This record gives sequence, structure tokens and C-alpha cells, in this order.
Amino acid sequence: MTRLVDHEARERIRTALDESMVVEAAAGTGKTSELVARLVAVLAGGRGSVQSVVAVTFTEKAAGELKLRLRAELERARQEAAAGSPRRVNLDEAVAHLEEARVSTIHGFCNDLLHERPVEALVDPRFRVLTEPEAEALYRRAFDRWVEGEDLARGRQFRRPRKGYERNYRGGVTRDEVLEAHARLCEGLEEFARRADADLAALLQQELFVTVDAYEALKSRAGCLDFLDLLLRTRNLVRDRADVRGSSSAGSPTSSSTSSRTPTRSRPRSSCSSPARTPRWRAGAMSPPRPASSSWSAIPSSRSTGSGAPTSGSTRR
Repeated sequence: MTRLVDHEARERIRTALDESMVVEAAAGTGKTSELVARLVAVLAGGRGSVQSVVAVTFTEKAAGELKLRLRAELERARQEAAAGSPRRVNLDEAVAHLEEARVSTIHGFCNDLLHERPVEALVDPRFRVLTEPEAEALYRRAFDRWVEGEDLARGRQFRRPRKGYERNYRGGVTRDEVLEAHARLCEGLEEFARRADADLAALLQQELFVTVDAYEALKSRAGCLDFLDLLLRTRNLVRDRADVRGSSSAGSPTSSSTSSRTPTRSRPRSSCSSPARTPRWRAGAMSPPRPASSSWSAIPSSRSTGSGAPTSGSTRR
């Protein structure tokens, strides 16, 4: 059998279980296979239980496929293990409780955790997640109210001026000349808006935060969260609450993720922080964030971090 050029990287993924890493790989290069192999190695070695596994992806289809492949590999490894051996016992336990593993979409994982810990997360225990169209409509309502409160609504009729009567025009200016000048002005404004585009939104960021606050208030009154709320509330919950991290770890935490660019490079996992407010503007409306198209994979070790937080990652395709 031909040895793969990235054999050493793949072997490291499967065996370096005390090491956290980020793997970049192209589509179809075997990211999910290596992820499953790593999970099986962790579970078979007794380094973690399925209850402490977190593997998240962005689509329901990918999450379902990941769980099926994990079950198949666990069954295969169980059959190969010697009867009565510690490895066989660990695999029997893993297969018996596989449904307790958190293998889901990233929003599904966040949704479940927030519903389990609504008090600690400071969310309505019966919160509902807004769909993207619902979030757009709710922000539009907040934006329209801001426009009306700033007395900007009158300008919306500017593009449709009244014709007026010829006798009302003075100073040697005719009605047609005024309407022609108005049309040129509207064209100039449209050109300005086209050229300014995102740059204008950035300059108005502080002013538009008022609309974000109004949007947050509307969501709070409705008992709703959007996709960005799910991510940030979950991040804050795990980051700020040691008791949540402790109860989530249940021993040796094992979280994993895959993505899409060749698993030939690995580097230590890095941390990142997000600003308190991260609105997205599009024609006066905010869109819930969508998964980026870039590919990455964070594969943590089977050990908890120094802070006691369970290591975690996510799956991308």
C-alpha cells in the first residue's frame, strides 16, 4: 500500500492525545476519518467518556454522518479488542452510551447548553431562536423606529417631489428646470451611496449602535435569541462559569472538529476574543452571522485546560 505524503501528520492526529492542535485540510482528504480515529483512540484508552465528547459542525447532515461513522469505528474497534481487556471494557461503555455524546451542529450545541443553564447564562428559560428572516425583520423594526425618532423619515419622500404649479415658480426658474435639477441631485446621491457603501456604515457605527440596543430590547421582550447570541452567550457561559466548565468536563474532556484543507500541517491551538458588539449591516438591516467558507480544524487534547475548562472544537466542511 502506498504511504501517504502526510502520513506523519495523520499519525500525529491519532496518537498525540495529550496535544491540542489545529488541522487545515482540503475537502475530501480524510478530516472526518482522522477525527473519528482520534476519538476512538481517546475512548478506547479510557482518557475520556462519551459524555465528555463535544464534536460540532455547521450542518445537520454532517453531524449525522459524523455520529454514524463514530459508531461504526467504535463497533469495529470493539470487535477487534480482546474480550475482558480494559480496551474492550472502555469501548463497550462508549458504544452503550454513544447517544449521550454531544455530536451536533454548533447552534444545536449552544442551544442545548443555554437551555440547560438559562439562569447562569442570563437568558429566558423558554427562549426561542430566531430564523434569519425573523431576525432581519426585527432589526428592520428597530431601525425604522430610530429613523422616525431622529426625524429622518421625512427625507424618504424626497425622491418623489410634488409637481407644483408653474405660477409658483419665481426668479426666472421654470418647473421643468427645478425637476431636472432634482433628478440630477438624486443621481448624485445614488452614486455617493454606491461609492460609500461599507465605508459609510463604518463611519456611522457609533450612531447605529442605538439601533442595536433597540434590537436587543425587542429580542429580550420577545424572549428570543439570534444565531450570534447563541455563540456569544455560550462562549461567555463557559468562559466565566467554572461550575459550568466543571460539570461539562465529567472527567477528561474530549472535543474535536474537522474542516477542509489537507491535514499536512498542525499548529498549537490559539485563542481569540470577540468584541462585545459585532453587528452586521446590510441596507439598514443586520444579518445573523453565517459560517465562513475558510477551512480549519481544532482538535484538542484529551486533557482539560489549566483553567479547568473542557477543551472544545468544531467541525467544518
